[in-house]
Amino acid sequence: MSHPPKFSLFIPFWDEKESLPVAIDEALRVFGDLEGGFELLLIDDGSSDGSSEIAQRYAEQSALVRVLHHPRNLGYGAALASGFGAATGDFIGYSDVDLPTPLEEFLSALQLVEEDADIVIGYPTGGRRPLHRRVYTWGYNRLVQAVLRLSVRDANFSFKLLRRSLVERVELSAETGFIDAQLLAEARRLDARLVERPVPAQQRKFGTSHFDSPIIAVRTGVELVRWKLRL
Repeated sequence: MSHPPKFSLFIPFWDEKESLPVAIDEALRVFGDLEGGFELLLIDDGSSDGSSEIAQRYAEQSALVRVLHHPRNLGYGAALASGFGAATGDFIGYSDVDLPTPLEEFLSALQLVEEDADIVIGYPTGGRRPLHRRVYTWGYNRLVQAVLRLSVRDANFSFKLLRRSLVERVELSAETGFIDAQLLAEARRLDARLVERPVPAQQRKFGTSHFDSPIIAVRTGVELVRWKLRL
């Protein structure tokens, strides 16, 4: 690139008033002085616990922060689609609001995607996730590998960084967490250069994950299979 690339990071959230300020402060600390520019997009998926007001206050205080509000909870897929659609950077990344890995990991990923990759995805190392989360993750990744033929270690881990040129070409329709795997399947369809890299896992500090539910796990798997059958 002839100019330093701009980086967009978006963070979807739904009723995360404790985790949200921590994530915002950390993003501004890590990327606030990034050469080429930085924007932080906060995707409010219909929060009703005060998270929306927290995000709005940050947007009023910093020109680096923007907020997109969904009128109601539309689901993780819609939140990610909104983030991709609103981001203006040359490179676009996203993380969950509970920061499952340190945001500094995006700095080295930016070097990879600038040099020889179209998409960089992380898989967690270290840390101790609850047994049920490990079971969900193992089962879902086996499903992804069997149905979509995607040979990745963790399709749904929320550490992904893409070139804007790739984002503009993928077709995303998922409503659930299947959107992560759908994104990877679309990237493969477009012959994108994909790089996997290990990233250290961090424990959630506040609240509980909205994905800790067998119902959510089943819905995600069902959407994956239905999408594959429609192709």
